[in-house]
Amino acid sequence: MLTEHLVLTRFNVPQNRFAQDRSGQSVLDDSWMQHRVRLFETICLPSMRNQSTQAFRWLCFFSTQTSARWRARIVDWSEGSRLEAHFVDSSADLVSGVVAAVDPRTEFLVSQRMDNDDALHRDAVAQTAQLAQTRREHPVTVIDLRRGLCVTQESWYRRKCPLSQFVAVAETKSNSPWRTAWHTTHVNMASTGPVVILRLRDAWITSMHDRNLINTIWGGRWNPSVQWNRLKVVLHNATIRRGWRRGELSSQWYPEQRITYSKQELRRNFGIEGAALNLIGLKTPDR
Repeated sequence: MLTEHLVLTRFNVPQNRFAQDRSGQSVLDDSWMQHRVRLFETICLPSMRNQSTQAFRWLCFFSTQTSARWRARIVDWSEGSRLEAHFVDSSADLVSGVVAAVDPRTEFLVSQRMDNDDALHRDAVAQTAQLAQTRREHPVTVIDLRRGLCVTQESWYRRKCPLSQFVAVAETKSNSPWRTAWHTTHVNMASTGPVVILRLRDAWITSMHDRNLINTIWGGRWNPSVQWNRLKVVLHNATIRRGWRRGELSSQWYPEQRITYSKQELRRNFGIEGAALNLIGLKTPDR
């Protein structure tokens, strides 16, 4: 039975619901690309080259409007990594693009999400694959990488985030057509199938910066008894967006734990050089 493991990353593919980032600047223009490329090359790409297993394919999706300048850079990224570049017109083409890339002989598919400004622990892909193998008898399983790290301009945090943006889906061919980890939003993934938790403490790093689209620091557990129209939470100059419905985050988000994280840990676990974080406006490890 042929098994494929895909890591899915969207880069500059247009999304109708996001015309501006959190700071109010336009997204997907050349300024946005320059900023995002720096993040990608400092955080995301090193972590994927650092994976303890290379038995996966990393499908990165780019806009068909990507300029020749950036296409040449993409070719460079493919060297020494598992990155495969795919070009699509819009976010509506992402799932079909993934399905088209799947080997037709595949009978068991694992697909795993990762944003282009985040990182995965060196064992995250390997342990996701190992856990998926225990679920081969099930048509579909959601694998929840819920424990990770967050870095901001000021601090490092350890966080617990059920159904995070790093969620994976394991599915058999009997579940055809393939759903993939992009078939719905990560926070709604529990409706896909049974959820199993990956027991890896620091499975990922998510970066919080001024040009995020929606990421924020969550300072406490959501209280569904509070009326939404009376609630306003502002932490680190970021406001919870109106798209979150009252009670939607109940029992989902937990207090951040501020921590110290060493440069040695960062290099070993994620392949990231701590000193480089300062160059992109993020907190350098304390030791």
